[in-house]
Amino acid sequence: SASYGAMVRAMHESLDYLHAEISAVALLRGSERFDLALKADELPGQSVDAEKAARFYKRTMIKSQLRSIAHELGLAPRLALSMAQVESGFDHKAVSPRGAIGVLQVTPRLASEHFEVDPEMLFDPEINIRIGLLHMKYLLERFEDDVDLSLAAYNAGVRRVITAGYRVPSITETRDYVRKVKAAMNDYVAVTSWEN
Repeated sequence: SASYGAMVRAMHESLDYLHAEISAVALLRGSERFDLALKADELPGQSVDAEKAARFYKRTMIKSQLRSIAHELGLAPRLALSMAQVESGFDHKAVSPRGAIGVLQVTPRLASEHFEVDPEMLFDPEINIRIGLLHMKYLLERFEDDVDLSLAAYNAGVRRVITAGYRVPSITETRDYVRKVKAAMNDYVAVTSWEN
């Protein structure tokens, strides 16, 4: 039945989430990269390996935050991870040509008008992820759990989705965004570890 299928999917998502969390912790605790990453910012002439370790550590922590906050908000972690992958490549310092900031490319306008958060705070991964995912949760509720329309609205705005007749607008960037996020979501389902 449909309810049994939904229950099995939810169970698998929970197990995938748990597996990813365990993998991330085990990877960091047993790795020299962890120690290098912690010290990398303190070293003035850091080596290429230390820089790689720092990036690896930050990316792993951002992925962990994405999973945790998505889980807390009742969103699929693979959706959060896929959005971040497409939006910024998990880069908390990313700034788009239009001024969107951070991991989930949150606009300063959204942050200030709806969350009373100053733009500079959007470089904090936790704040950025929380705002981006709260906004996505609102969009999913607004568009009755239609992932395509919600992603389109995240990229192009609610008004454009409504004007398009509750369809993905004929905007190349928006159509590409929806396609890329959905493809990434499928990839996260296909791999056994979300750290890949």
